[in-house]
Amino acid sequence: MYRVIIVEDDPMVRAINQQYVQAQGEFSVEETFHNGEAALAWLQENPADLVILDYYMPVMDGLEFLKKLAEVTPRPGVIVVSAANEGGTVRRMLELGVTDYLVKPFEYERFEQALVRFCSQRRQLDRMSEQDGLHQQQIDRLLAQPPAEEPALKKGLQKRTLDKIREYMRSQAGKAHTSEEISEAVGLSRVTVGRYVNHLVETGVLHSTVDYQTGGRPSMLYQYIPAE
Repeated sequence: MYRVIIVEDDPMVRAINQQYVQAQGEFSVEETFHNGEAALAWLQENPADLVILDYYMPVMDGLEFLKKLAEVTPRPGVIVVSAANEGGTVRRMLELGVTDYLVKPFEYERFEQALVRFCSQRRQLDRMSEQDGLHQQQIDRLLAQPPAEEPALKKGLQKRTLDKIREYMRSQAGKAHTSEEISEAVGLSRVTVGRYVNHLVETGVLHSTVDYQTGGRPSMLYQYIPAE
């Protein structure tokens, strides 16, 4: 059983992440924390195998937490689950050795994939640690990323509707829109549009960012990613 802690300042997201982790039989959530400082203090006294980590948090953010995590022995694996998708931020987090990086919003299947990948890598490491010498092929298998699967259309989504939203966003390349704006432009409900834009974000067609300059509750902005 892999011991997990969750570091997330949003109580609702923290509860959802805990539910997702506990749905996997190989994991046990030991503790949850609302900032990195509290989590780090706990880790200095208690062992954990995996940290589910947010980036934007009070007191100590995810980046500072990762820097200080290097002092913890044994160091747990880290899966980042965050709205932070700026290229520089993602690069710094990856350079500090995170196991996987999930951008909010995401579907449960992607979260599950991250946990399965962690288990697979950890089992390989455990087996290798018992061997005196490793062949190059064994190391290559450990470092290799599994091949990406062709994104399938989720149950309940229609190709015609997906194409309609994708074509509209392609025509708006270079501009960011809220789900409300997309809904009005394509003549579909906001709830329906939300399901499709989430799918397009997950499959790399759209880029999502959080707009904090709304004067109220932050909103998501979506922008088409031109093909290279």
